[in-house]
Amino acid sequence: MNASDKHWSNIYTNTPMNRLGWYEESPKVILEQIGKLDLKDGANIFIPGVGLSSIAKTLTDNGFTVETTDISSSAVDEFRRMYPELANNIYQHNITEPLNKVDYFDLWIDRAVLHFLLSDQAIQSYLENMNRALKIGGYIVLAQFAISGAEKCAGLPVKRYSPESLSDLLSAKYLSAKYLPVHTSEFTFFNPAGEAKPYTLGIFQRVS
Repeated sequence: MNASDKHWSNIYTNTPMNRLGWYEESPKVILEQIGKLDLKDGANIFIPGVGLSSIAKTLTDNGFTVETTDISSSAVDEFRRMYPELANNIYQHNITEPLNKVDYFDLWIDRAVLHFLLSDQAIQSYLENMNRALKIGGYIVLAQFAISGAEKCAGLPVKRYSPESLSDLLSAKYLSAKYLPVHTSEFTFFNPAGEAKPYTLGIFQRVS
């Protein structure tokens, strides 16, 4: 077990699900925006760092094909226990390492994973993996801590984003493919302790 797996597995093993600071029974804002996208029945969706979120089950129940990952072996085991019908749809993976899919996904959903990547190299690896895995015409949903949000999450420092800085990540500065913004906004999520967590949401479409 590497250090990242150990850190996150310790949290998932020792903290009840509804006490996790990022836990949201149903990510309503994200699901609302996904509902507005032009996705066909059975579209392939990828969710890195899914944790124990119910979003994968919700999207599967809505007719989509969902593949998920998490860096924590404990989270993967618990996810399989909670959602046995999706046991084969999750595997342990560090999102900065290459994925085994190319030009495959119609939608990439990242709720609070990217903001843990601090180095330019890790961010570039993430973006290259995403770009390689996403079809032309596919969408990216990024929901990360806002500039006014907390400087740490789960005891780790995070990189906070504005709508402008999220858009900048999907520019020619980082990627050869072209992405167009579909929607950017900020919203506030209240965690199980009632604490306000400001997020920035960006949705982009790959057009080349």
